[in-house]
Amino acid sequence: MLLALNMFAYALPQVLLSPVAGALVDRWDRRVAMIVSDAGASLTALAVTLLYFTGRLAPGNVYLCTAVMSGFVTLQWPAWSAATTLLVPKGHLGRASGMVQASSSLWSEMRMGWSFIAVRPGLLGLLLFFTVDNFLSTMVTPLLQPMILDGWSPEVFGIVSSIMGLGMLVGTLVMSVWGGPRRRMYGLLGTGARGGLALAVAGLRPSIGLISSAVFAYSFLMPTMAGCSQAIWQVKVPPDLQGRVFSVRRMIAWSATPVAFVVAGPLADRVFKPLLVEGGPLASSVGRVLGVGPGRGIGLQIIMLGILTAVASVLALFVRRIRRVELDLPDAIPGTEEGQQRS
Repeated sequence: MLLALNMFAYALPQVLLSPVAGALVDRWDRRVAMIVSDAGASLTALAVTLLYFTGRLAPGNVYLCTAVMSGFVTLQWPAWSAATTLLVPKGHLGRASGMVQASSSLWSEMRMGWSFIAVRPGLLGLLLFFTVDNFLSTMVTPLLQPMILDGWSPEVFGIVSSIMGLGMLVGTLVMSVWGGPRRRMYGLLGTGARGGLALAVAGLRPSIGLISSAVFAYSFLMPTMAGCSQAIWQVKVPPDLQGRVFSVRRMIAWSATPVAFVVAGPLADRVFKPLLVEGGPLASSVGRVLGVGPGRGIGLQIIMLGILTAVASVLALFVRRIRRVELDLPDAIPGTEEGQQRS
């Protein structure tokens, strides 16, 4: 629960502050916005260090520092996204995404970001899909650690975490070199479905080899999914609106994550874990397949979340507006010859 609450403290400011951050980024020099963001996050990390050495590092202080750091990160993301579009040719946006303006009032600029999305059903559908996907995958985040620690030592969990990070690194390098598939929506939804199945495999058996392989596969696929999505938005949204649009997009896509963090812990402790203990309601049925005892209830919860994630990706593929957003929505930035061939 403490882990989930800290994740909640990180997610909530990003949801609440994203529209304001986007409007400010479109007004400011984007380099300045990124510098301010990095400096603020670094100072927050320094504050945590000082609290630790003075013996004042309590959960409440950690939550506060996490929320402040999240606020600075919220400012960085739309600035980086908009700057990338201006610096990188259209044909290389998939690779760039894998690697890494004055108006009337602030409120009207925030509304402009939402208005741009709302009148384009394909982008709106893609945004709603990611909201569902983020909710489901976010619920898994605070579950992996206790599932592993229920049966193994912290050192084993560290190894699994390193393997997961390695998968993300390899997937990022592959996406950076490859640039993504020609039809980015198929790449996005295809990797989303495969990633959901990988999560489901992670919960099947109390085997570190199986869990490690599954989380490696999942983290390997995520850069392709994220890179394809980012490239689509960068091509379809005019550069002078990207700060506002991307911030509203981020706010909506991540709006369900605080709820996911709050719900995941109680569901695990009070619903799923009791199901697969010795003598539990599912011990003699599902327990024959998944096993009974420490971590098995959480494993069942992860399996269900993984399957739902895969199903959401498959269902999105059957929504014409989402599937054809690259073809039906005109590009907002001029295309290079290579970009036109790839898009």
